[in-house]
Amino acid sequence: MKYNGSCHCQCITFTAEFTLTKPTVCDCSYCSKRNTILHIADKLTILKGENKLSCYRFNQKKAAHYFCQHCGIFVYSTPPKPIYPYAIALCTLDECQWQNLPLYHFNGQAL
Repeated sequence: MKYNGSCHCQCITFTAEFTLTKPTVCDCSYCSKRNTILHIADKLTILKGENKLSCYRFNQKKAAHYFCQHCGIFVYSTPPKPIYPYAIALCTLDECQWQNLPLYHFNGQAL
């Protein structure tokens, strides 16, 4: 399914395509501190504001975490290959009903 999403200030808008099956909580230090619920997506298209995205990498610098330069909202990450192409922040999506699904716990500390 195709979902529309944005950061809080609407500087960044995008679409993501995936089948909603596994909302994920990652236990790496960065994801756990920002309390983000993620979902793996095969396709992500930035519609507006790609130049407004900033990237944060930490520890071994394997994953790239993208957020809006203006409002600071985390939008997505690109994990180390070949795990999966994108991890989308579900709370940035419009009309995505993930709250009643069981959460999958990903061992990001092991990366």
